[in-house]
Amino acid sequence: MDEVNKTDVMKCMFRSRPYGFVGNMQFWMKFAESTPEEQKMMLQDREFKKLYDELTLGSQYVCFNCLKNCPAGQ
Repeated sequence: MDEVNKTDVMKCMFRSRPYGFVGNMQFWMKFAESTPEEQKMMLQDREFKKLYDELTLGSQYVCFNCLKNCPAGQ
């Protein structure tokens, strides 16, 4: 297989797993800088649910995002 047909894993990870490690770090950094009222709202927000699902279910949670977001398939 030549270089053109190889997957760039790092690009793929950021597109297919937006709620993985990087998304988690961004959320918790923002959470730490927020007021208690904002923190309560953040924990009730849909974004937190997605982060939680990704952590508990792993990559199966967004397993088809790579196909949906991959520029090679378009």
